[in-house]
Amino acid sequence: MSVADVADRWSVSSQTVLNIIRRGQLRAIRIGSRYRVQPTAVYDYESTQCHAPSQLPPHTASATVAGNTTSNGGTVNKASAFRLGQRIGKRQSAH
Repeated sequence: MSVADVADRWSVSSQTVLNIIRRGQLRAIRIGSRYRVQPTAVYDYESTQCHAPSQLPPHTASATVAGNTTSNGGTVNKASAFRLGQRIGKRQSAH
């Protein structure tokens, strides 16, 4: 996934996602001047930020990012993704 894809998913700016990557909270690889984020890294980050069930159903382990499913089977709707983005933004402005 591109940084823009992650930003769109979370309803935050690309700069916010880059800041999360640079702080080491979201795993990403750098290719040239751009970062790429694996869907599993997005799920892992979301599971630390959102309330979700603790069990990982077998079918979600290889789920694509197109859905709103977290790594441990919980769901993130657009409203909670927006709230996640707001919390992340508040944390960044506090630093």
